[in-house]
Amino acid sequence: MRKYIPLVLFIFSWPVLCADIHGRVVRVLDGDTIEVMD
Repeated sequence: MRKYIPLVLFIFSWPVLCADIHGRVVRVLDGDTIEVMD
């Protein structure tokens, strides 16, 4: 069971990482003026 812990953490953190990266890309494209939507 223990070997699945990193996998579970990765799955749960993936949407957060994607949203963070997307938010940074949007900010860069818009000249850092737009707020990141949740």
